[in-house]
Amino acid sequence: ASSSIIKDDDMAIESFRISLQENLKSIIASNRMIRDDYAVKMRQFEGQIESIPEKSKELLEKSRQQGIKENLFLFLYRKREESEISKAATISNSRIVDTALGNSTPTKPKRTNIYRLAILFGLVFPILFIYIRDLMNDKVTMKQDISKGTDTPIIGEVGHSDDKQVLVTKMGNRNIISEQFRVIRTNLPYIIGNISNPIIMVTSSVSGEGKSFISANLAGVMALTGKKTVILEFDLRKPKIASNLQVHRKIGITNFLVGQASLDELPQKVQEVDNLYVISCGPIPPNPGELLLDPKLDELFAYLKTKFEYIIIDTAPVGLVSDAMVLGRFANCSLYVVRQRYTLKRQLQMIDEVHRLQKLPKMSLLVNDVRTGGTYGYYGHGTYGYGYGYGYGYGGYYDEKKKGVSWFKKLLSKAGIKIK
Repeated sequence: ASSSIIKDDDMAIESFRISLQENLKSIIASNRMIRDDYAVKMRQFEGQIESIPEKSKELLEKSRQQGIKENLFLFLYRKREESEISKAATISNSRIVDTALGNSTPTKPKRTNIYRLAILFGLVFPILFIYIRDLMNDKVTMKQDISKGTDTPIIGEVGHSDDKQVLVTKMGNRNIISEQFRVIRTNLPYIIGNISNPIIMVTSSVSGEGKSFISANLAGVMALTGKKTVILEFDLRKPKIASNLQVHRKIGITNFLVGQASLDELPQKVQEVDNLYVISCGPIPPNPGELLLDPKLDELFAYLKTKFEYIIIDTAPVGLVSDAMVLGRFANCSLYVVRQRYTLKRQLQMIDEVHRLQKLPKMSLLVNDVRTGGTYGYYGHGTYGYGYGYGYGYGGYYDEKKKGVSWFKKLLSKAGIKIK
């Protein structure tokens, strides 16, 4: 029994000893943790202590900057106060003698001067500019220029064309240029009369007035009526008709005159227009003036009168060579091309002389490249024709694409300045 009691006491002691050891281990671990925590805090405090000199330096620098700005503020503030005191102490040495009186009308600007300047710039200067421009202008611009220079009748006029193709008179084409050629076609019988197979000669004063363009389109508008029409390229020095209508010039008038081609070989069909043919000049001869005196020309025109209903002769300019005068004996009428803003006014004297002396048969003028619009257009007003309001492309009469014109171009057009 005593042995079991001792064993129980021993077990209690052993249990107490184990519990005591565990408590001691726990206390030791806790103390270690507290020690490590204190060590970390100690290192933090040491780092803060080490940074104290640098922070002290920064604080000292900020204190110095604050002192400088404070001194500057006080200096400026003192100067401002001194300025205010000085200003308040200044006594004005002026005094009011008479009180100012107002006026119901302004002293400036003066209306009368403004009106005078407005009249000067609005009327006098433009009139002076237009007068000087007209004095310096040596080209035909208005219908009055033609009527003053010659009594030759005007059969019609053709407007300015921006079309790159020369032949504008085609089937179904209803633009203004085509309609103008139709008007000329209508006017021709009043000049030619009742002549079958008429021969129409087209000439001008100098090169560049558009006689080849007129010849091609006049022939084109004749062919549109179903009449078999031929163009003779009798400008043997600078031929353009064949190349403009894309017709070969290998065989032509000069080949026939020198006996190298027959009459049936000469006419060449123009593909774009039915019933339209071209007889080119052929190789450019060295002696065109003498070649036109060849008796074979009578044979040529006699043959053409049997084959074609209309014969158009495109000749060299009258003002440069005598070819048109020589060919005039074959023609029933002559269309003399005058180009607006290109033909010189002094050339109208030559035109009048040719008309008076009847050097060309039944001569009429055809005005080309007419640009209407503005006081200084061909007819002196903004509508086409003789001032009856039949306008360019208005009212749906023509298939025209109207182009927008800026106000600046309209202003220049009214002043007679040409802008492309």
